[in-house]
Amino acid sequence: MIDTHCHLDVEQFNEDRDEVLERAIASGVEHIIIPAIRPSDFQHLLTVTNSSSYLSCGLGVHPHNASEFENDTVDYIKQLFSENSFVVKSIGEIGLDYYYDFSPKSQQQAVFRRQLELAKELELPVIIHNRDSDEDVYSIVKEHQDGTLRGVFHCFSSSPEYAEKVIDVGFHISFTGNCTYKKSTLAETIQLIPEDRIMIETDSPYMAPVPYRGKRNEPSYVVHIAQKLAEIRSTTVETMIHQTTKNAASLFAIFSLLLFFIASDSFSQRGRIDFEDEKETDIEILEHPYPKFIGIGALIGSNTIVDNLTFLNGCRQGKDQWVSLAAVAAFGAQVMVYPVEWIQLEAGFNSSSHISELFTNAGEEPIKDEYRNIDLAFKLIPNQYGRINFYAGSGISISSAKYGANNETVTRIGPILNVGLMGNIDFSWGVIVPSAEFRVNFPTGARTFTSNPIGIESRDYECYRNEPEQRAKLDVNTIIAIPRFSISIFPKF
Repeated sequence: MIDTHCHLDVEQFNEDRDEVLERAIASGVEHIIIPAIRPSDFQHLLTVTNSSSYLSCGLGVHPHNASEFENDTVDYIKQLFSENSFVVKSIGEIGLDYYYDFSPKSQQQAVFRRQLELAKELELPVIIHNRDSDEDVYSIVKEHQDGTLRGVFHCFSSSPEYAEKVIDVGFHISFTGNCTYKKSTLAETIQLIPEDRIMIETDSPYMAPVPYRGKRNEPSYVVHIAQKLAEIRSTTVETMIHQTTKNAASLFAIFSLLLFFIASDSFSQRGRIDFEDEKETDIEILEHPYPKFIGIGALIGSNTIVDNLTFLNGCRQGKDQWVSLAAVAAFGAQVMVYPVEWIQLEAGFNSSSHISELFTNAGEEPIKDEYRNIDLAFKLIPNQYGRINFYAGSGISISSAKYGANNETVTRIGPILNVGLMGNIDFSWGVIVPSAEFRVNFPTGARTFTSNPIGIESRDYECYRNEPEQRAKLDVNTIIAIPRFSISIFPKF
């Protein structure tokens, strides 16, 4: 889930901000967007945002604080964006609020217009606040919509007809805790929002959903918004989470690994959450559902081996090239360690053998080449509390090839890229982890023959008969481990 609107930087979270974030992650929240309120808070907001990879923010001036928008505010936002572009994902929270008389309407409108233009200039979406100002907000947005303006109307509470106008002008709509209230009139509106325009938020610490209404709101409660939307739209919670996460990741350009892991929202399930003094405190105490520290396992996979032979000199220098391609079974073992919950370190070994067609003479026994790989890799596992986890990683592979033709051994080192899916099966004595992975190894380097490989002379005897010293060749072997399946055991200590 992505909480698209949470004021995690405000003083209500000063005492337990880290614990609030931990509870959010444990509940399935994969990212949180923190919108700004006033320029004087920008630096503190960025400090909080930069403290965790789970956080992004918006920079903007709330309509309540329109009087604080000065001539140099736009330049200030531009400067902060240029210095923090990795975490600043929007201009917001901006808009109009006619419910309170904190800033004159004309001043609010002028500041709103200026920030819409700034968003287009920086190519960022906007987060729009709208309270008792439907018509003016819509008319200003429509006035500035040139096909590049995009964003979300947050904490939506207007009519179905207004929602249709917002959708028509190219914006998303986000719902928060008010949709769970008994007297909510948002059901019809929620039903008509296209699936690619709907998002969820908490607006923490405000607008806590049922069953926490009246208490301090926090991002872990966003699941209750997803549950209510799923109920109203007659769909599953998993579908609702997947749709809203995909929409938010797309609108706010939350890349890193998140777009790849969006699919995990459809599969992952929450682990155990224990409650302590629930009636008095409503504080969730996390017990990690799948405790893992060190594990061992066996693996089976496939190595795709490419033999590439090219003349370096001699009679046919640079004129010929022979290629042999084979996919062979590989077997091995691995040891895994979790230094922290969301990173797995792996040391693995696998071996395979390959019949090389390049070095086989007609009528002679085939020549078997043996390959051994040692992999040192890490995996990033963002949904580590789920029963099923997606992951991605990298590392290095040390590849040793022993060639039967001349009994030569060549060792190469290259990078690893891997993505995969692992499961968690919990037992009283430990956790069993099956895994399916797509892995690619890129060993670098080359093997040079200083003597004639088997099979060459018979093909080019006349050429090489009188020039034995010019028989050097280059043989490049690429070992690419593509599918891998493993099963590992993590005992509980």
